[in-house]
Amino acid sequence: MELQPKHHIVEVEADPPGKRRGLLERWISRTEKVGPLEAIRGVVDAEDERDFVLTMISCLARFGAPTYEIEELVQLVSQEVQCIVLPGAAVVSFTNKRTHTSYTQLLDLAQGLELGKLAMTQEVVRRVRRGELSAGDAAVRQRDLTRTPPLVGVFGMIILFSLCGGLACVVQHGGGWTSGGLAAIQGLIIGLMYWASFAIPTLRSVFEVASMVAIGCISALLHKSTCFTSVMISSPLLLLPGLSATIALCELLRKSLIAGAVRLFYSLVFTMLMGLGACLGVRLSQVNDAEILAECQKEIDFLPGMGLALILSGLYSLFLMCDVRRQMPLSTLLGLLAFVVHRLLSLTQLSGEVRSFIITFMLALIANITTKLFKLPAGSLPLLLPSLLVLGPGLVGVSGAFRIFLANPVTSSHLILDMLTQATSTAISIQFANLLI
Repeated sequence: MELQPKHHIVEVEADPPGKRRGLLERWISRTEKVGPLEAIRGVVDAEDERDFVLTMISCLARFGAPTYEIEELVQLVSQEVQCIVLPGAAVVSFTNKRTHTSYTQLLDLAQGLELGKLAMTQEVVRRVRRGELSAGDAAVRQRDLTRTPPLVGVFGMIILFSLCGGLACVVQHGGGWTSGGLAAIQGLIIGLMYWASFAIPTLRSVFEVASMVAIGCISALLHKSTCFTSVMISSPLLLLPGLSATIALCELLRKSLIAGAVRLFYSLVFTMLMGLGACLGVRLSQVNDAEILAECQKEIDFLPGMGLALILSGLYSLFLMCDVRRQMPLSTLLGLLAFVVHRLLSLTQLSGEVRSFIITFMLALIANITTKLFKLPAGSLPLLLPSLLVLGPGLVGVSGAFRIFLANPVTSSHLILDMLTQATSTAISIQFANLLI
């Protein structure tokens, strides 16, 4: 998808002029007092700043910033710009308070997740606010970021799907090395389907569901020699909607209601589709449903061996494309800490949402303190995303959706609610930590 879409320009009435003079108002007052050359320079400055704002919004959405952060940054950059950001689109209005007109532009936003480039984009915005960088140069640098190859290419992602699936099965879900090997192979299959989706547009639209069909079928056929539950949950771990649900609830808590509601609805639908895909795979394998349900009732041990847990946390950070120099070391250590504390709290009688609240609150405090000390531009939320993969609210939701479609929708529907409860608890703990620091 192209970063610079076609802009639809509309002239509408704006609010009465306020006390604060904006960019366009300053330019108009300047053109009344100076000659034609200075007036042309004013037009160029206004165009540069408009271009910078539009490019900034596109880059922030492309690299994974929540909608409320994009809107807050736009307000910090310019008081005469109004912006409404939705998943996949943004409406941006540039107001001329002197002439009571505004130019409204509709942006088609690409969605992605590259936390390292997100930090670089926010650093460019910070330099513009300090006056260290002009708006025109900032727009050029932001476009250069979109043309820079990602930290992990397509073939790197294939390897990450395989390694994360295998290690998560062994370390995070206690499946044993045989199950871990099968999860790694299935992760490799998911990675290859991910690579094929770039060449086949039809596969791209059903990539996640098709992956779950393959995983459900293979896991069911080999369920007697492996742990079905561990393998089925671990293989698609990087595709699960837990991160999306948590970010959606963070947006709702920050009063970004439309974007949060849309993203939360998408997470729920995505959860049900993945569960349906796994159920279809099991049915294709012709394995008795009773045997699969018996496997699903087994408890999964959480066994964080320090070395393997550190490697897995680093792979999560690499998958999210964190900045290697500043973000990745801290996010990896926070992920390891999440492994350890989760293991300790799992020995208590605390419920899943309470454990998620305690762990996330503690990690968010550490991330906020570190962000302030080292002046990391992207904030604390990107540092917490690898830890959210460890806590895995999406695991509970997809497991519940799978059981709903396989056998009993009444006794398994509570697991969908458990996913929302854990995601809500995580989002609230992040906001509480932000309130303190």
